[in-house]
Amino acid sequence: MAIEVQEINELIDDSGLKLAIYGMAGSGKTTLSTTTGGSTIIISMEGGLLSIKNPPKNVKGIKLENADQLDELHDFFEGEKICDWLILDSGSEIAEMIFEDEKEKTDDPRKLYPAFQSRVISEFKRFRDLQDYNVMITFKMLKIVNQETGLVTYQIDMPGNKLGPQIPYLFDLVFAIRAEDIEDGEPGEQYRILQTKKDDVYTDVKARLPKGITLEMFEEPNLAKIYKKVHAE
Repeated sequence: MAIEVQEINELIDDSGLKLAIYGMAGSGKTTLSTTTGGSTIIISMEGGLLSIKNPPKNVKGIKLENADQLDELHDFFEGEKICDWLILDSGSEIAEMIFEDEKEKTDDPRKLYPAFQSRVISEFKRFRDLQDYNVMITFKMLKIVNQETGLVTYQIDMPGNKLGPQIPYLFDLVFAIRAEDIEDGEPGEQYRILQTKKDDVYTDVKARLPKGITLEMFEEPNLAKIYKKVHAE
């Protein structure tokens, strides 16, 4: 491999935005994928795209049917730039798929979880590191209630106890998407927001941003606008 020394800004520009989004079912994670404003491909589990029926024309999809397809998909996107945004929806379900695949391959339960966790992290890193793509992976959200204090926290939900806490370290941006009831609105009427800064309730949220760039605590759930803010356009 030829070694190439590049300017730091060139390396940053090539990498694109790398986001993790977590939220409850129905909070709008998949719908958020349609707000990129650029060419977008969503890699989805079977039936996972029903909430965005009749999407904008810039949004296409690929159905992931088994874990063995991940290698083929990665090579497909790595070969040449296919789109501006690549969305994996959802990372939690991909992890569940990988777990079932690893369970079939080993007869030793002691080896199952280490192999599963290592493979999941490796897969997420491979897709995250695709050059020239903005990459977003969505995750389910886990509600945790402290039995002593009653304090509720929300974290990324992944199979097992050790994998979820590792996910925020993989991304520059980790946001929670929230569906909140509209005050004085009709029953069930809600609005959606992206929480971009950590608090005592949403503990996995973070934003590693260029110097001089800031986001509000709560932003409109629009990826095109987030992109412009991060790149100060």
